[in-house]
Amino acid sequence: MSLINDFFLAKIKLCDVTLWYKLLQNKYGDIFETYIGSFRRIVLSRADYVEKLMSPSTKTNYVLRTEQMPEYDEINTTGKGITFNTDIPTWRFNRQFFSQVVLTLSFSKEALLSTPILFNELNGYWKEIGDDVPIDFAIWIHKFTTEAIFQLVVGVKVSAMTKYFNDNVELSKRKYIEPSHIDEEIKNFDQIIDTRLRNTIFLFTVPAFLRQTIFKKRNDAMHENRNMTQRIITKIIDHRRKEIEDHKEVKSNLLTLLITANTEHVDGEYSKPLTNDHISQILIEAITGGIDTTANLLCFIVYHMAHYPNVLARLREELNNIFGSEQNRQITMEDLSKMHYTEAIIKECSRLINPSKMVQRNSSTKDTMIDREWPANTAFIGSNS
Repeated sequence: MSLINDFFLAKIKLCDVTLWYKLLQNKYGDIFETYIGSFRRIVLSRADYVEKLMSPSTKTNYVLRTEQMPEYDEINTTGKGITFNTDIPTWRFNRQFFSQVVLTLSFSKEALLSTPILFNELNGYWKEIGDDVPIDFAIWIHKFTTEAIFQLVVGVKVSAMTKYFNDNVELSKRKYIEPSHIDEEIKNFDQIIDTRLRNTIFLFTVPAFLRQTIFKKRNDAMHENRNMTQRIITKIIDHRRKEIEDHKEVKSNLLTLLITANTEHVDGEYSKPLTNDHISQILIEAITGGIDTTANLLCFIVYHMAHYPNVLARLREELNNIFGSEQNRQITMEDLSKMHYTEAIIKECSRLINPSKMVQRNSSTKDTMIDREWPANTAFIGSNS
């Protein structure tokens, strides 16, 4: 019965985390524990309880996002990247690199340049489909953010919007998808990464002995997908390194900046360049962590704008004041600095429907939380249910 309950728990949590935690909160209160397999989580459902977990202090007891598990060795992520990294020195090193890169002016400018181009491509597909044909906004925006994130992170075009367009129009209207000269599988890289994300859920919700027996075929497919992902991402990294070494013009996406960061000076704790292993894991985490969250937020923004026409009118007024008659010109950093109401809408929608339904933190040492003493390596979940 315990095993059946674990699977039921996992299924409900994966389908609707907020609903599941809300049900448990109503039954057990603002603090309760859950198990997925053998992994215990202490769930906190009050803001004042979560505050200590989210402390920005460098001396916080809750640096790690997860506990060390044998599954990390199985998928070769131990001590790599950020999300699944339980080695604090390398976690700090990789986090410093990531923060350093995404806060650079060149990365922001690259986002400003590429995003409108992709939106114009999206708008073009909608026009070709026609006003009389209903579109599924949520699916299209997911394809849009998929394309945007891949270009901002690794600088490759996976043609997610084009493939979806081709799947929904007659043969004569389908667009040609140019193959990548780096690896022919790049055209399917978005689907490969999506499969990897689903495999990660499978890895952490199905006990090892079941994966290696009853679900062995699925488990083998998971490892095959991981190897394919690693092969493609390594090819992309090596190709970009070669372009940089040959002094070719490259865009300031995450991959380029991770490679070039700290290559001109060697002073300080975080001065050495990143290895390919660390870069590949950071890239995969940025892709899997950026697509759905961005798409969900955009959907909810549109939803709230449709329900609050007065807010939408004021938003349009601000944008008209900035762009005037030049509605299609390139957005600049100066334009962004003037979008105060636009920024307020994004922040308020993020507050109302936080795209991240929960955050996890693990204690490095024993600590007192909510008048109770908890041992080291206790996993806490902060829920916004």
